[in-house]
Amino acid sequence: MLGLPYDARRMLSLAILISSAFTSPFLTIVHDLPHLRFGALNLLHHDPFEAI
Repeated sequence: MLGLPYDARRMLSLAILISSAFTSPFLTIVHDLPHLRFGALNLLHHDPFEAI
């Protein structure tokens, strides 16, 4: 990729993955908090076997 040793590349990609995995869902959760709360209530009151 960039001429880095394999371990360094793996660590770098892991770090990028972890940081993006932590930041983007956190931001979207904070952004959609009222919507998520409503959706969770909807799921709780919806019978999952009703659709089958």
